[in-house]
Amino acid sequence: MLALSISRDLVLDHRLPAPANLAFHVIFMAFAATGILSGRESYHKVAVIIVSGIFVAYVVMLFTHLQ
Repeated sequence: MLALSISRDLVLDHRLPAPANLAFHVIFMAFAATGILSGRESYHKVAVIIVSGIFVAYVVMLFTHLQ
């Protein structure tokens, strides 16, 4: 889904998303990849908290940018 989101901007606008937006996508992808590769329960517990905070920051950034 993250790759599709980036691809959408490439197809519609012929460019990558704005740098901050792209950075959030890359961070989410990195956490997803490390979550898939890691079997440690402690990593998953910490990652949930970190990714939730990053997601809230991402949504706030998007809504403040829209206004």
